[in-house]
Amino acid sequence: MKKSVFYLLFYFYPVVRLVLRVISVVCALIFLLMAVSIPIVGFSLSSLVTGLLFLAGSLSTLVLRESYTTLLLKLQPEGTSYIFYS
Repeated sequence: MKKSVFYLLFYFYPVVRLVLRVISVVCALIFLLMAVSIPIVGFSLSSLVTGLLFLAGSLSTLVLRESYTTLLLKLQPEGTSYIFYS
C-alpha cells in the first residue's frame, strides 16, 4: 500500500510542484501590486487585509510544496534512491 501511494504521488510530483509554484507566484505578484497601490490610491483597511491574504496564500503554497516533497521522502520504498529537489 505504501509503495503504491508513493508511486501515485511520485507520478504527479512535477504537476503538483508546477501548479503550486504558479499559484505562489501569482499570489505574490497580486500582493506586490496591492502593496504598491496602497500609497497611490489611498489607504483602505480592506485593501490591506486583501493584500495580506494574498501574502498568506503565497506562503502557504510554498509550505505545501515542501510538505509534498517531505511526504514523498517519507513514503519512499526501501531500496530506492530518488532525489527530490526543492
